[in-house]
Amino acid sequence: MRYILLSAMLVSLSLPISHAQAEPAGHADDRFAVMQSGQWGVVDADGAVIVPLEYQSIGIWSDRLIEARKDDRAALFAPDGTLLVPLRYQNLYGNDASVGGSDDNSWFWAHDQWGRERWIVGVSGEPLLGPGLNPLTPFDGKDRFIVEDDGKRGILSLACEWILPPSLAAIGTLADNGLAWAQASDGGQGFIDADGKWVIEPGRFERLGYFAADGWAPAQADGKWGFIDARGEWMIPPTAAFAYSWPQAFNSAGLTVFEKDGKSGLLNRQGEWVVEPVFDGITEFVDSSFIATRDGERRRFSSAGEGLGLAPFDAENFVRYDESRTGRVVRDGKPKLVDWSGKEVIGSGFEDIMPFGKNDWAPAKNGGKWGAVDKSGTWVLQPEYECVTRCPLRPDSLPQPILMAVSPDVPRSPPMEPSASRYTAPKSQPWCHARN
Repeated sequence: MRYILLSAMLVSLSLPISHAQAEPAGHADDRFAVMQSGQWGVVDADGAVIVPLEYQSIGIWSDRLIEARKDDRAALFAPDGTLLVPLRYQNLYGNDASVGGSDDNSWFWAHDQWGRERWIVGVSGEPLLGPGLNPLTPFDGKDRFIVEDDGKRGILSLACEWILPPSLAAIGTLADNGLAWAQASDGGQGFIDADGKWVIEPGRFERLGYFAADGWAPAQADGKWGFIDARGEWMIPPTAAFAYSWPQAFNSAGLTVFEKDGKSGLLNRQGEWVVEPVFDGITEFVDSSFIATRDGERRRFSSAGEGLGLAPFDAENFVRYDESRTGRVVRDGKPKLVDWSGKEVIGSGFEDIMPFGKNDWAPAKNGGKWGAVDKSGTWVLQPEYECVTRCPLRPDSLPQPILMAVSPDVPRSPPMEPSASRYTAPKSQPWCHARN
């Protein structure tokens, strides 16, 4: 999931030392965010410059687009370094943003004044929708957006046509099964399709959660939780096991973490306890095992709840695993990468090393400079830089982060008064750029 880079170098909270970092680079394994003389840019494996090293931060999105920030503005580059959106908006979001975006990068979501002014912009940054519609967020990843008017939510197309005039209290983004959570004006919850039509009518269930990738959504009836499919049929009927907390989506092993009386356990798709709720908390679940805290100890357990020993960590570091199923530890003063069981994967021979993340390479340091190595420890980017993607720096070398608190000096956008023409003739409105 993407997040906003608020300064040239952010402080990572997952390790006990401060970190400078550019955004995780996804699967863009032939693109490296690098820093020299305090300036960020992007190079390829041969060191050829793709994006000039003149920015305060770099983020390589999972679709290989490159976001570069300078002077509180964001620019966007194609994977080959072609400028797509110039430095114009405070923040840009693409198809891997947590709130969704364009499926084909034909538009991007942008905002200024920390979200007070929002746009949908095309390649080159020209406005397609907005500002003046807040919230203005993607709905289906194609050409439909959630907007608000006079306190009601609706769905507007990129062509400035109402798919659903503002009439609902809330609307969520469209799930993979083509349904979106929605709330009627009377508070009832249900699911609508891409055209804003009710598929699961509000009132059938007391409360509803979002559809997960497996096609199930949590639903509540008679004060108890279960799971439904896209037809609204019970896949797991409401059960007392689900009566105490909000169910989470099932993982690939068919299990979900659930709480009862303040303790966590694992339930299967039949609503049965596979691991009784006796833990103070359950965190990572990888390779049919999970890490949980019990009686003050952080330990590994099998998917059946059998103890597998202490979770891998040491006095100097808390291990946080990433997509590569490796985590960084410091042992005997030397940073290393360990696997899920705590076994060393890579690290010997390097002055420092950082986790792989989603990449096939990890930032590594040698001779006082940073490069990148593959999973065999071979250099794929020679160590010639002050930082590659992310690297430890002294806490006193980091700039102060930009606070998210709203400054009183930032002018507020005047609210647009609703009018009948906003419904009957939206193309006449200033926020519509798709003119007849």
